[in-house]
Amino acid sequence: SSDVNECTSGHNSCHSSTHCLNNVGGYQCRCRPGWSPIPGSPNGPNDTVCEDVDECSSGQHRCHNSTICVNTVGSYMCRCGPGWKPKPGLQNNKNTTVCE
Repeated sequence: SSDVNECTSGHNSCHSSTHCLNNVGGYQCRCRPGWSPIPGSPNGPNDTVCEDVDECSSGQHRCHNSTICVNTVGSYMCRCGPGWKPKPGLQNNKNTTVCE
């Protein structure tokens, strides 16, 4: 017997905030990168509900100390503050931004 891929067949109960991961005999609903299970939500296998992680307030960002961390859905970016500009060769609003 061959494995049924519940993820591609649509026969899964994964919440829209999760990513369906097929495995033999079943499937799991996992949070996408930059997302985590909402408080009180079981983390799998099939009834997980996820929410965006605020990397800025939780300290999980790598913004240079010359920048301001701005949370985005699934990620974050680093922005130059008033009176500052990106160093030559660098772009603003990236997670690699450094300002001067």
